[in-house]
Amino acid sequence: MKDKIAKVVTHLAEILQPGIEFKLQYLSSKLGVSKEIIRKGVDQMRANGINVVADMSTESVQLVKSSPSEKDVKPLSPVFGSRKRILLMSDAFLGSKLQQNSLVHAVIKHAEGLGVDFAIFLGNMIAGKPTSKTKQHYFLTDTEEQIQYARDNFPVSKKFKIYVINGPSDISSGKNVAEEIATGRDDLVAREDLFSEFDINGVRGVKVIAAHSKKSGPGAYTLSYPVENLAASQIGVSEWRHTGRQNFQIMIVGGHFVGMHQPPQKEGGYHMISVPGLYNPSDMMDGEKKIGSPMVGFVVMDLIFDEKGKFVKPIVTCYNLSGYTIEKDYLEEAPKRQPSAEGEPSEDQKKVLDCLLSNSASTGALSRLIGKDKTYVEETISGLQKLGFELIRDEAKRAWKIVRDRRVEFKPINIPWTEIQANYVEYLLYGDTQIGSDNDRPKLIPKIYKLALLRKVQKIFHAGDVTDGKDIYAGHSEHLVACGADNQKERMKKILVPIYKKHPEMPNTEVISGNHDMCRAYAGAGHDVVEAICDGVNALVGRKVLIYLGHDRGDSNCGRQPNKIKVRLLHPDGGIPMGRSYRLQETIRKLILVLVEEGDDIHSLAIGHLHVALFMLNNGIAGFMVPGMQGETDYLIRKALTPQIGCWVVRVCLDGVGDVISVTPEYFDEKELESM
Repeated sequence: MKDKIAKVVTHLAEILQPGIEFKLQYLSSKLGVSKEIIRKGVDQMRANGINVVADMSTESVQLVKSSPSEKDVKPLSPVFGSRKRILLMSDAFLGSKLQQNSLVHAVIKHAEGLGVDFAIFLGNMIAGKPTSKTKQHYFLTDTEEQIQYARDNFPVSKKFKIYVINGPSDISSGKNVAEEIATGRDDLVAREDLFSEFDINGVRGVKVIAAHSKKSGPGAYTLSYPVENLAASQIGVSEWRHTGRQNFQIMIVGGHFVGMHQPPQKEGGYHMISVPGLYNPSDMMDGEKKIGSPMVGFVVMDLIFDEKGKFVKPIVTCYNLSGYTIEKDYLEEAPKRQPSAEGEPSEDQKKVLDCLLSNSASTGALSRLIGKDKTYVEETISGLQKLGFELIRDEAKRAWKIVRDRRVEFKPINIPWTEIQANYVEYLLYGDTQIGSDNDRPKLIPKIYKLALLRKVQKIFHAGDVTDGKDIYAGHSEHLVACGADNQKERMKKILVPIYKKHPEMPNTEVISGNHDMCRAYAGAGHDVVEAICDGVNALVGRKVLIYLGHDRGDSNCGRQPNKIKVRLLHPDGGIPMGRSYRLQETIRKLILVLVEEGDDIHSLAIGHLHVALFMLNNGIAGFMVPGMQGETDYLIRKALTPQIGCWVVRVCLDGVGDVISVTPEYFDEKELESM
């Protein structure tokens, strides 16, 4: 192994050029070794003092500068260590008319191309036992038939194992569905009901808990609450008291049709991840409480380990495939036709066929479609029947429908993955720097900008509360190291001006003001401290690098056509509800209603003020709660709030029509920023 890595290092030194990105896949193919060996080679180059940096989200590396002279060699920390890539899926609901098995096939095929090490299916492989209310949405109601159907039609992975947990619908059958489906399948491994533990990379690695909520569906008022509640219930109280740590590092939950990542509140805490489903349950929720729009998609999770095999963090990529679902995926695309039938349908007959393939339609509706009277429609339908097409009339609905055979072979639907991955926008989110507070973090801000350069983000966004303001609460002035607008303004300028003067290539920062910036002591006197900071920094740097978007809210376009997105920054009032995601999801819900009315579009929403970190992909919007840059204060203690310090580096990928298809939100906490 050492000889192989040494040879790879020699070849990489010949291939890599300063400032040019090289994909790991390209290097792997060119050198005829695995990507894991390439990663080890890059880490060895850094140990030799050669500054090769990596972009985890794109799996690419580049040389920052050429090799130093021997006397200047300083070993650099590894950027890769080791990695495990895991596909996370949930809720296929096979046997239901709402299933999306062609989409599941596309997911497995894509995951094989991504080099996934293994997959976890979080439950509800089959639709299970129907109720009198849901029976109309099933094409298979018998559990044995559903199990055989899943065994025959759930896609086979040729490159990795899929660990299957039983979800509520599986359990409703009264059978061990995962075990029965896995019988005779080399790629499937049955696990427990609702809950399963995975120890990855041994003692120094990571314990992952994968679970499915007992009640499925996107019906929770606070989408983060189910995973938060499950995670809290799994912390061993006795172990916590004796060791000061919980017995797992990652909690993954399926069943709530949303993609979400909540980083730990404190160092050594646990990550919480929600995984969307692979069918759309909306039609089965008539009359039930529906909160938002269920998301169809999946998650790919990279577990990052250091060179000693110790777990560092997960990097989550959440995929939204809601726009790629197929109506009646369980049926063949073509209508059923007698094998002996001859002749081709007319143009009007083709219009009728296309309409009925989507849904049943009345004679009147078909009349309006083709612009002819009802008698002509009846003759058109009669003509189709003579051509061998099975069209029948549903007297209860007074509508015509076409007979289609059940699909016997599923193929991956065509999703332009290459185009989607190429159409990306990358930006950095931070906020609540609270400059002037006795608990601000001025030394971390240059680290954030260093990260922005390393990751080559296109923009930097600040979500408000640049300064700590004055007289926000009783006794506030006692906790200020820089009191007053002028002092706080100068403190921030001293941080940002040297950064932009030293690095002309640094991307611009776009910023809004928050409630601390617009406090009565400042705004009441007609002073906008954030606008003054922007003007001051720009004047000293000699160009416009700090762009003021306004107070409390601001919109910005990020990226270049055709992959331009609109990012909205928001700095609200109030505190954190019982479930962390509530403020974010409600803001997205209300935003969607306004956007539809105005014909506008927002691709990403970043909320400051709350000093917590959370990512959610919901209704096609990449939503973020942006952590702060301020430690614990007396005020936060009185409010029983634990602040998170860090930032997000975000990669958003779009498809050809401008929909957000994948989001990779990488979180950097205070410790990781300090080490940069």
